[in-house]
Amino acid sequence: ENNAHFAHNDYSTNGLIMSTTRAPNLAGGGVNRYTYASNGYSVTNYTTPRGQQVKYEFGRIKGMRKPIWVTEGCVTCGNKTQQTAYDGNGYPDYKVDFLGNRTDLQYNAGGKLIEMIEAAGNAQMKRTTQTDWHPQFNLRTERRVLDSAGALKSRQNWTYNPRGQVLTQTLIDPATASTRT
Repeated sequence: ENNAHFAHNDYSTNGLIMSTTRAPNLAGGGVNRYTYASNGYSVTNYTTPRGQQVKYEFGRIKGMRKPIWVTEGCVTCGNKTQQTAYDGNGYPDYKVDFLGNRTDLQYNAGGKLIEMIEAAGNAQMKRTTQTDWHPQFNLRTERRVLDSAGALKSRQNWTYNPRGQVLTQTLIDPATASTRT
């Protein structure tokens, strides 16, 4: 709008990003400057505007580059690590967040998430979300949420017309079986 430079990116001779800066014309050289260093494929390190070091480690999963480990440096608390493992089809199998919480994931052959178990390693906090999918459209037909004991806590259903447009969304109260459409 005012012909000001919004962002500036620096690249290496082989096309990898080396740094990015927002509002580079501001006094002090801009804001939100990130710097990157990479070995070309399996590891990328970057530094945030506040000086935090972050390291991404990648693996080749089904011919694609996907993140496996993320490590954030922390001066006061030590390094924190996040992990993602993949199934034989290249979909995430489980994730472990920076606090050590594990989420198990299950996908169907079409790549749609059919089950997610949050806090999978904690019997009291575990929550399972199951999803059924329309055979023709990339749309949910039912979603169920179960607590750590496996009791149904919420359920939603959807119906669609032949063009895949939503006809109804129904919320079902598992305790009373009452519905709201």
